[in-house]
Amino acid sequence: MAHNNICFIEKLTQYFQEKELFYVKKSVLNGDDLLREGNLDGYDIVIAKDALTQVTALYALDGLLSNTKKRPDHIILITPFVNEFISQKCITNGIHLVHDCTIKISDLYNMVYELEIKNGVSNKYYFDEQAEVINLLKKIGLLKTYIGYTYFEYVLNIMLEKSENIYKNMNDIYHTVASHFNTSSGSVEKAMRSCIKSSLSKSDGFYAKMLFGHDADNYPSTSTFLQVCIKTLKEQKSHILNQQIERTTRKI
Repeated sequence: MAHNNICFIEKLTQYFQEKELFYVKKSVLNGDDLLREGNLDGYDIVIAKDALTQVTALYALDGLLSNTKKRPDHIILITPFVNEFISQKCITNGIHLVHDCTIKISDLYNMVYELEIKNGVSNKYYFDEQAEVINLLKKIGLLKTYIGYTYFEYVLNIMLEKSENIYKNMNDIYHTVASHFNTSSGSVEKAMRSCIKSSLSKSDGFYAKMLFGHDADNYPSTSTFLQVCIKTLKEQKSHILNQQIERTTRKI
């Protein structure tokens, strides 16, 4: 984090700690100190405010990236002014531009979430429902060793295929799964709940915390888990379809 307001850095650090999603590995107050980092290896996300004393953040980031072997997943530049040079420089370096120096910390948090969603579907030409369901459950940390995993995979595929209402009565969902797998609704309910709790307690929890915001003693209900998963999958599908439209428009 590079920002010339120590209060902002402290509040951002506290906010991320409360969310248990990120921690601020290092912070600097000016462009000179940012440039002294040498490179950006070892960072997942870099957030920098431009106009840091004599050395601007954009200039520092440009130099650091040239010496970086493994670039961060996301680099966000907050700036009070934008011109064609700044915009083009950010595009060239893959930097996400925020033209608002008064942006709220909660908005930065939400921005990272949206970037993660887009990052998972970038450069994909079509939406493979089954593959995307499996990939999402894997990123969340659900383990295939639990029978509940199979139930989640089955239900999410049905929801995508038939556009089922994500707020559908859970008893109906348990019954549908039970009928398909020739078991009882009670067993399905218990297995799905156990799968969530057991899997997330054993994973690093990064993606799960980003989606559900759970902590060690508070895991999402089965209903919430399905709602968030289907919402995420639909957002991914929509993004891929928009990419297809953009490609077609450019060709025309």
